[in-house]
Amino acid sequence: PKNGRVKALSKACLDRTYWFCLLVLQTIIFLRFESLEKIFFYFIILFFCGIMSFEDIKSLKIRNFWFYLSYLCIFTFHLIFNLDSIFSYLISIVLMSCCLLPCFLLKNKMGKGDFLFGIFQGMCLLPKQVFLCVFFEIIAVLIFVLILVLAKKFDKTKRIPFVPFMALGLLLSYLPFTIN
Repeated sequence: PKNGRVKALSKACLDRTYWFCLLVLQTIIFLRFESLEKIFFYFIILFFCGIMSFEDIKSLKIRNFWFYLSYLCIFTFHLIFNLDSIFSYLISIVLMSCCLLPCFLLKNKMGKGDFLFGIFQGMCLLPKQVFLCVFFEIIAVLIFVLILVLAKKFDKTKRIPFVPFMALGLLLSYLPFTIN
């Protein structure tokens, strides 16, 4: 019983830390963006990254509802504010899909949710940001796995939720191109 309580407390602390970091990041970004449109877009991205990352960590599955809602919100935003550059975002979706497709086709390497989140990333990034995003994702996963290996907690049979690393890559690759 005591071990179960420790695990539950540890998970609760991780969840609170994750949400606190997102809140701090939101505050910093609010102070740095140049337009309300960019702030709104970043909050849409942050909202869906947070929800989908949380679901992926919790159950290694993300409900399709979140993908459809995120696609609808981002597409609507682009129709309203970025209609002139919508073709660039379509190119980004294709680029991100091409980057993730080999991993998706290999069994047990990447789930459907990871691939669908990649499409969400493509909808949010310009083509010049896609490869930077993939680079950040790979670095984040490598650091995480290295920490697990050094702590001797790495288990090859367990699946690692990849969407949180993808969300981190999306957020980090989006920032340099939008902040003054």
